Amino acid sequence: MKIIASLHGTAAFRAPPDDITPLKGTIWSEVIAKVATTYKFASFPSVQPGMLPQFSFTFQSGEFVSESESIGIQILFLTNGGIAVQTQTTAQSDLVLESLIALLDESFHFRIKASPRKHDYASHVVVEFEKSVESHIAVLGTITDLVRNAISAPAEQPFSLKKLAFGRENIGPNVRAIQTMFGLDAIDFMDFVIERRAGTPFSQNRYYVGAPLRTEKLYQTLEGIESVLTKRS
Repeated sequence: MKIIASLHGTAAFRAPPDDITPLKGTIWSEVIAKVATTYKFASFPSVQPGMLPQFSFTFQSGEFVSESESIGIQILFLTNGGIAVQTQTTAQSDLVLESLIALLDESFHFRIKASPRKHDYASHVVVEFEKSVESHIAVLGTITDLVRNAISAPAEQPFSLKKLAFGRENIGPNVRAIQTMFGLDAIDFMDFVIERRAGTPFSQNRYYVGAPLRTEKLYQTLEGIESVLTKRS
């Protein structure tokens, strides 16, 4: 397997608002101004003093500078019950998240670090496999031919399996909306998806992969999948 690109990695946490918010209350306009300035966000919300966070505050196009590197922040969501940070990898997002937690605790008396938190991760990468996924599974070739004939796909055009998705059963009226939303609830409903990279020829065996995993763990999992497929073909 060849790693082509890490598109983005999200690190997030959730906690009961009662456990993490300041005991003396929060002036959200001051919090947002401090976060926007500290991380040099080009886009950030505007709120009135005393406004309660009934939704996620969205920050875009920021920067975190550590002792060893400068990290571009793609998106940051901030609520009274958690934070989600999206950078290029989950390792980078973890660094930004740790910095932000320290900033909120020290500057505004939040109690995040001392409180129990649920942490989640999501990664989106592009990789190339030595062979296509379906070439390792004979029955998929038979199914592909059946589908091609059924829809009368032109014989001269490449025709193949485009997408595999693995996930848990989700039942409820709002599942589809949550799956397409970037936020604190989205990762819980995220599928492990392997699909051909749009705009590239099938012969390249290039795939986009999205999964609720740390970036490095996702690469390890994909290497394991390719190893299993190779042994069975």
